[in-house]
Amino acid sequence: MTGRQISTSGEDQHIPSIQDQLFNTQKMLDLSSILILFGDKKSQYLWKLLVDQTNLYARQSRDEQDIGERGRRWIPTDYHDIMIFVAILMIMGLAPLPRTEDYWTDRLSLRYVSLISLKNLMSLVRFQQIKRYFHLADNTK
Repeated sequence: MTGRQISTSGEDQHIPSIQDQLFNTQKMLDLSSILILFGDKKSQYLWKLLVDQTNLYARQSRDEQDIGERGRRWIPTDYHDIMIFVAILMIMGLAPLPRTEDYWTDRLSLRYVSLISLKNLMSLVRFQQIKRYFHLADNTK
């Protein structure tokens, strides 16, 4: 589907369709360039804080709820996991879909979803776990 032409003051203007907008966004979206932004030495403290607070909150929440061996096993997150998690959130903001699960499905025949390939970056289950426990500050202080 392509955009449509409209005329204002005798001049034709191209109004891009949603598909055009998403496809153009995808052309500009390169995961490696996003991750380069995250690798700046000045941002190391922030990433360490995100990792530490997410792991702390996961531990506190699981202890409080007495999850123990029930439910999914929590594997403490690391710098790489948090960077990928934030990159995925950015991708989701640029190419919105109705449900989070839609980013990991092969059933959609949308061009921009297949280009993103989130399955190769992080599993849906891991994304959901990190999303559940993602935290920026210690609740006990």
